[in-house]
Amino acid sequence: MSPTKIGMFEAERPNDINVIVPISDTNDEIDVYIFSQRTVLDTLSSALDTLSKEQADNWSTQFNLPYETKTMQAIRLDDLFKQVNAPKKIDLLNIDVEGAEMNVLKSVSLDQYDVDVIAIEIHADFAGLTQSEPYRYLSEQGYTLRAWLHPTAILSKRSD
Repeated sequence: MSPTKIGMFEAERPNDINVIVPISDTNDEIDVYIFSQRTVLDTLSSALDTLSKEQADNWSTQFNLPYETKTMQAIRLDDLFKQVNAPKKIDLLNIDVEGAEMNVLKSVSLDQYDVDVIAIEIHADFAGLTQSEPYRYLSEQGYTLRAWLHPTAILSKRSD
């Protein structure tokens, strides 16, 4: 959620499309929990930004970092893809949203967009991975676990 970091992305990857917008399963205003960003090199704190108050409270306690709450206009991933004229075929979708994974998953139609591989953070031990809501949802959508690099699960579409 950092304009400074977006500027760095734009300088290093000028052909990318970069936006500062929370992705959710609605197009409503939502609260975003933003950790202190004292310098552009303060990657730990800005990597903790989240849409989950519970996760923000957890990070704040764990790392002794303050956060601020900012209300922002959210957008569904489907709608963002339409705005930027994204291709219908997507090789890799990486979801790293610190506790709001299901909101992102529910915001994209996996019938409308052909996503080959999804990398998604699932904060569980290996025994709990297959019981997690994101894992069960993706399994129901036809995805199979290919690798797990805690906390990131890598799933791909099952080939029939």
